[in-house]
Amino acid sequence: MRDPNLENADISEHAKQAIGSVGLSYDELLSPAALQDLVDTFKRIESGETTYDQEDDRLLSEWREAKARESINKAP
Repeated sequence: MRDPNLENADISEHAKQAIGSVGLSYDELLSPAALQDLVDTFKRIESGETTYDQEDDRLLSEWREAKARESINKAP
């Protein structure tokens, strides 16, 4: 894993590997906040609190909201 804190995360090895793969997609290490968000997401999925589809919908909704704010801020 690229982040030593991930080794102590209370998630499955598969989740840790998935997060590690995400980390390889970027030149820099994942920020502690991004890493914690990913760990929390996997914890919710693995505990049955949410599903993959619900988490996917949440992330897409957050992305849409961020894009909308960006558009408003760029308006003349």
